[in-house]
Amino acid sequence: MPHAKHGLRLDLRTLILVLCALTAVVMLCASYFASYRVQRQLLIDHALEANRVYAMKLASITETFIGNALQQLSFSAGVQGRQLGDAVALQAETERVLNQSMAFNSTFVIDANGVLLAISPAHLRHMVGRHMHSPGVQKALQVRRPLVSTPYMSAANNLVVALSQPIFDSNGRYLGYVGGSLYLRERNILNSLLGEHFYKDGSYLYVVDRNRRLLYHPDSQRVGTVVEGNELIDQLSTLGSGTRQLTNSLGVEMLAGFATVPSAGWGVVAQQPLTQTVMPLSHLILNVVGTSAPLALVGSVLLWW
Repeated sequence: MPHAKHGLRLDLRTLILVLCALTAVVMLCASYFASYRVQRQLLIDHALEANRVYAMKLASITETFIGNALQQLSFSAGVQGRQLGDAVALQAETERVLNQSMAFNSTFVIDANGVLLAISPAHLRHMVGRHMHSPGVQKALQVRRPLVSTPYMSAANNLVVALSQPIFDSNGRYLGYVGGSLYLRERNILNSLLGEHFYKDGSYLYVVDRNRRLLYHPDSQRVGTVVEGNELIDQLSTLGSGTRQLTNSLGVEMLAGFATVPSAGWGVVAQQPLTQTVMPLSHLILNVVGTSAPLALVGSVLLWW
């Protein structure tokens, strides 16, 4: 009989130790999981906010660039309005604007009938005297106000965005406009600004116009294409700035921050892959488990004895 009680006491002790061990394991796993979820959300929130701030900064710089460029063209339009009949003076002024800040890839003057009167750089001057029929030219002639065009193929077969300022004489009669173009597939100040992206975690930046057409993208082959299947891009023209967790057109889950350029109707989006954002956390949790598991095992052995 005493032996039976002793055996029962051992079984009960074992059961209690096993239950304690299982409880400790469950609590430890729960703490790991809770810590992982909290830290993961913190990383996501931080990445979203960082991307939003970065997009807002670049959108603000782009807005300033466009404002300054339009101001240069406005001054030039005042000058050109007084010398529209002087071909040499027209050409000299277009050259001056082109070289003043290197803001444009080309500068030009078009009269009220759509005839190209002057253009720089020099290798495009064979086009002087032609009637221009591109969408950007027709739009500028139609609206007769400062304009940032949508992307179009120029007469020189370049994908461009053109900035323009109307020319009026002293009596307010419309004479044409002064324009400066940015070649979207060639290097310019705006392209250089948006391309200076210093992160190496898979994040990148792109710019779209109000028609969802890419104006800047790290993959130059996509510049000029229309983005389909991206909910953020579909809504971007109606938004100011913010963040969004989304799946991009290639099926990759992304963390995006966005902002708009009001004067042009462009949207700037900075984003990075979700997997790249949370990857350091996975390594951290594995390190914590690797450190704490041996200690827990030693504690269990000591408790057992």
